[in-house]
Amino acid sequence: MKYLLIVRVVTIAVIYFLLGKFDAAITNPLPMFATILHELGHSAGAFVTGGNSLGYTLTEDSTHIYACTKGGSAWMTLLGGNLFSLGAAWLFVWLGRNGGRQLAPILIILGIFMFLTTRLFDDSEILPMPIVAIYLALFGFFIGTQSDWSGAFLIFFGFINLSFIFIDATQNGALSDVARFAKLSAYVPQPVWLFAWLGAAAFLAYNLLMDIAATRVEWASDSRFFKNLDVDKILLFLEILPNLAWYKFNELLEFLVIQFTRVFDFRKR
Repeated sequence: MKYLLIVRVVTIAVIYFLLGKFDAAITNPLPMFATILHELGHSAGAFVTGGNSLGYTLTEDSTHIYACTKGGSAWMTLLGGNLFSLGAAWLFVWLGRNGGRQLAPILIILGIFMFLTTRLFDDSEILPMPIVAIYLALFGFFIGTQSDWSGAFLIFFGFINLSFIFIDATQNGALSDVARFAKLSAYVPQPVWLFAWLGAAAFLAYNLLMDIAATRVEWASDSRFFKNLDVDKILLFLEILPNLAWYKFNELLEFLVIQFTRVFDFRKR
């Protein structure tokens, strides 16, 4: 069904931001991981040009991570961060679009790194273990049920990486990448760097959204619950809902998406 994938991504985004309004700690792991990938890019830029990575440091409020590097090209070290963010955005969206139900290895790796990050800085506040456990349970559900929603989740995470560039470019701090680019280039003012990176991120976001919108997702024949909105079927659904609470949660989400797409008249083409 055309548009189904992008509707799923939007559904995850709405749930994510609603949870963030309730408790920001619940949604913190995803932007924190996007930050880590960005800072890994700085370390990689230093490494490939002959420098070294000295590790990572937290700000005093434990909200930001910065890579500490020594040597190498200052330009490549700085450039690596945004390149990694753009690359991660493209990679996770590509995986989400093409991986289908075979995304277990990616989710396992993501879960392992999320678990290890709880001890990466010897600071339980960066990623509290109870919050990480929620994400590990979610990944376990995706893997155990081979849920098609895992692809939409990875696509959403890809856009979290892309949003890092927008956030970094628009902050006024001296440690933002845009400010540091302006400091390295005496003849190119900061607004030029600002619009250059915002333009690159917007261009990639537009193309990724077009690709997602064009991706057709077919319902699996063994997991289709409703074909059309029907009163008798709704009553049947309500009757068996208690049994769906755990091991049939995927069908419940698909039912909600079907009704959501009917409201906006997304026709199969």
